[in-house]
Amino acid sequence: MSQEGKEKKWESVQIKAFTLWINTYLEPLGFKVERVQEDFKSGVNLCHFLEAVSKKRLHGWNKKPAMRINYIENLNISLQFIQKDLGVRLVAIGAEDLVDGNLKLTLGVLWSLFKKLRIEVISEEGQSSELGLLAWIRKMTEGYDGVEIKNFKDSFNDGLAFSALINAMDPDALDFGKVDRKNPEQTLVNAFDIAEKKLGIPKLLDPEDLLSGNVDERAVILYSSMFFHAFIADEEKRKLLEQKKSIGEQIAELKARLAKEQAEKEHLLSLQQQQNKVYQREQDDKEALIAKLRERIRQLLEEIAFLRQRVSSDAELRGMLESKLKMLQDLLDESSSAEAEHAPISKEDLLAWVRKKTEKHGVKVDNFTDSFKDGVVLSALINC
Repeated sequence: MSQEGKEKKWESVQIKAFTLWINTYLEPLGFKVERVQEDFKSGVNLCHFLEAVSKKRLHGWNKKPAMRINYIENLNISLQFIQKDLGVRLVAIGAEDLVDGNLKLTLGVLWSLFKKLRIEVISEEGQSSELGLLAWIRKMTEGYDGVEIKNFKDSFNDGLAFSALINAMDPDALDFGKVDRKNPEQTLVNAFDIAEKKLGIPKLLDPEDLLSGNVDERAVILYSSMFFHAFIADEEKRKLLEQKKSIGEQIAELKARLAKEQAEKEHLLSLQQQQNKVYQREQDDKEALIAKLRERIRQLLEEIAFLRQRVSSDAELRGMLESKLKMLQDLLDESSSAEAEHAPISKEDLLAWVRKKTEKHGVKVDNFTDSFKDGVVLSALINC
């Protein structure tokens, strides 16, 4: 295969891998990359992805860019963040390259990000990055017949390494004992199919390229790293595979758990007893309070009865005064009508007579209009 053909294959592998990787972060946010060459031109998808993957905020970027200058500003912010905050070294890649849809340079940025965030973080047996990944695969496939992990160029060409790796990660997914060693092409095809269906790892490599030795080593590294991260992500299954405890350890753990539960029960019983005492005290206090309230209610009822009687008496007195006032008015009216037949009596004389009669009671009589309103003068007059 020509060098140009290898580069095309490598581009295809990157596009598939990076699209899947990036969309795992973008889709929960409501975004999606479908065409790598086009979907990073505005910088919006790249900014969203960088914020999600780094859990940091990029400042100053435009979420709704409308012009080329806005695209370039967004991409400059992204590229600066990639280099300064994430520590990724980018050589001869500018924002204009991504805006113009330069696929090779766009993939160069994504490959640098992938290496930094997904490959260089791998550590195994004191080694990191690609060597750490190789050491992890060697450890996972140790003891599998016919599998010898030396490098990424030759150790994966017959499909046995990938088959062993799948079996080590999920024994139910692939039976390594039934692998057809005489048909390496079918072994590779089966391994890729099972990895996609059972582990969620997309098909990135061409069996023919592996068999012929023309596969790009970077593609094998990228594909193999997906096994590592799938294994790490599957924490529950990994715990079941790694945590093989002896019967003695299980019994000791059970005894410790029982002792802890007994202690908790005793503690709860003690708390219940304390609560019962508190409850009894509260009940006693409530009964005493209720007795006081009942006594107070009895007193209030007596006061209400007394007030009702008082109100009734006042009402009767008010009625009597109103009747007497009416009688006085009638007398005044009769006095006015009788003036023609008898000697005239002036209001001033009558007022003086009232003052004289009520003088001993200490009431003040100024006139007939105001002095009789409250009934006091009339009461004094009636008493006389």
